[in-house]
Amino acid sequence: MGTSKQCNNHSNCKIDPVQLTVWGAFITTIGDFLGFIAALITAQEQCNEKNHNSCGKNYVQARITQLEDEIEQLKKEMEQYNE
Repeated sequence: MGTSKQCNNHSNCKIDPVQLTVWGAFITTIGDFLGFIAALITAQEQCNEKNHNSCGKNYVQARITQLEDEIEQLKKEMEQYNE
């Protein structure tokens, strides 16, 4: 009879495999969600960098055009001065 009490005590302390599986799936889902959020943040940062670089390129191109126009105006003024 002492043995049956020990078995009952052990079976009461035993972890239910279904409950353990559910907890494992829950923890895995949380990990997957956090991984998804991290990937989303990284993608957003890369998108922002690309937009920033294209804005920088547009600014540089506009500035080059502006400087070319100023050079042309200076050339015209130099030609007028030399005449």
